[in-house]
Amino acid sequence: MKMRMHMGLGIAILWTAAAWAQIYQWTDENGIRHFSDMPPKVSAKDVQSKDALPYDRQADENRMLQEDRILEQYREKREAEEKEEAFKKAQQRELERRAAEEKRREGEMLIAVEREKLEEKLNILDQRLQRLMDYRHLYYWTSVYDYEGAIRRIRRQMRREQLKTEENIQQIREKYGLQP
Repeated sequence: MKMRMHMGLGIAILWTAAAWAQIYQWTDENGIRHFSDMPPKVSAKDVQSKDALPYDRQADENRMLQEDRILEQYREKREAEEKEEAFKKAQQRELERRAAEEKRREGEMLIAVEREKLEEKLNILDQRLQRLMDYRHLYYWTSVYDYEGAIRRIRRQMRREQLKTEENIQQIREKYGLQP
């Protein structure tokens, strides 16, 4: 038992002695700076000796804890910035989506207006056509008026109005990016 105690005491003394060792710094003949716990050769220049500091476990643990806290703060800050950036991007996408939806509705409304105009024009032309056809049957043998030519002109005008409206609708679709 005493032997173990003496060995433990001897190890402790050697341990503390190693902890209080000297650290040497010197520059050799090639200009290279060296650090060592052993004294340099005789040819070394600018030899400096400093006492080695003993290892302080508590200070080392405190330093590591402080570094961990700093890293954690950095991570939290980075995550907050990433969340904020993602939130801003989501807001921007939502604004763009709403603008596109509004543009689509405006285009659809313009198309509906064009179709209503076409319907009105076609109704007027159809009424004229009906009157002409009624008159043609009443006065077919007695009139010199060219009913057939007038009917063809009205039908051509109806077709032109339809084509013109379809072109307008196509232009609206292209302008507002709508699918046919």
